[in-house]
Amino acid sequence: MKKYTIEFCDYKYDYIYSKGPSLIIKDYLSEIDKLIMISDSGVPKEILEIYSSFLMGIRETEIVIFPEGEVNKSLLTVANLCEELIEIGADRRTAIVAVGGGLVGNVAGMVAALLYRGIPLIHIPTTLMAASDSVLSLKQAVNLQHGKNLVGTFYKPSLVYVDSLLLVDQDPRSIRNAIFELVKNALAIIPEDIRVLSNLLNSTNRYSSNQLESLIDYCIKAKSKVMKFDAYEQKDGVVLEYGHTIGHAIELAAEGRLMHGESVAFGMLVAARVSYHLGFLKGEDLITHNKMINLIGYDNKDHPTLSEVENSIKYLKNDNKKGYVSSSQNEIGLVLLERLGEVKKKGSSFITNVSLELIVDEMIKIIKQEEVLI
Repeated sequence: MKKYTIEFCDYKYDYIYSKGPSLIIKDYLSEIDKLIMISDSGVPKEILEIYSSFLMGIRETEIVIFPEGEVNKSLLTVANLCEELIEIGADRRTAIVAVGGGLVGNVAGMVAALLYRGIPLIHIPTTLMAASDSVLSLKQAVNLQHGKNLVGTFYKPSLVYVDSLLLVDQDPRSIRNAIFELVKNALAIIPEDIRVLSNLLNSTNRYSSNQLESLIDYCIKAKSKVMKFDAYEQKDGVVLEYGHTIGHAIELAAEGRLMHGESVAFGMLVAARVSYHLGFLKGEDLITHNKMINLIGYDNKDHPTLSEVENSIKYLKNDNKKGYVSSSQNEIGLVLLERLGEVKKKGSSFITNVSLELIVDEMIKIIKQEEVLI
């Protein structure tokens, strides 16, 4: 068992990496009479059975399941869950236990933050993406028809409990989905560790529990570096959005065909080429992007289609970072790198306005494999 203290400004919470369910969770329930476990229909039945049985053994527990999929990451789902929780007796001495991936964590986080203006939240992430990325943040958000994560708030969990047994059994594509975010951390935050990571990462995307712990260590290190004094991710923490403006738009346009990490990987490739085109990023850094992303098995099948690129434009125009800097109708604000580990800044802004035409042009060039540095 390994215990971390996650610290973002004045916000602190414990993050425990262990093997199987642990009664240590009881230590965080001294003022809790009732637990409500929230999951979605995509969480494997075996996991739901293990953790519902475990939680029922330590407190009165109710189980609430909502339908899986990005279409259900919505205010309607949050409202329906809040109504259901009140019906089954939730009060201020109730804790929400989110058992699932990043989508479950965000929806449950919104419910916990809003119901009674805030009740305790415990995360038990069932995917490496959630364990290494989404729970390492105060952000809780849901989607609107106009785009991804457009409505949300900041809310601190009481505890994150990561069960390594749930992670090692994930399929390779789901593991790779999370590793793309780790690669983002290497390229944009801690490039000095790229050589070490290159020796650890592989295209099979199968890792032991100890290796996964090392990868999570790295993600905690990276996030803590930029969020220790920026809990709301509006200054140094904006770098965590590298590749995400394009990635989120592509993810929505692909309607589930591409996973979040795959979409972000494509977004980073595009952002790197845009920065190179504008004269910021050097060719050798562009090559490093390609090598790191290809190292974990990214290939042409992971690209969006041309129609998905076309459909992504409406989402690009409504990205949740819109307004950080003033822009015209045909400009999109991107997080760009000036060099590995250093964001391109203009004054105090971490966002660079880029013409929509250039962004779309670079997306199409990657898909058609034009002018790619390898």
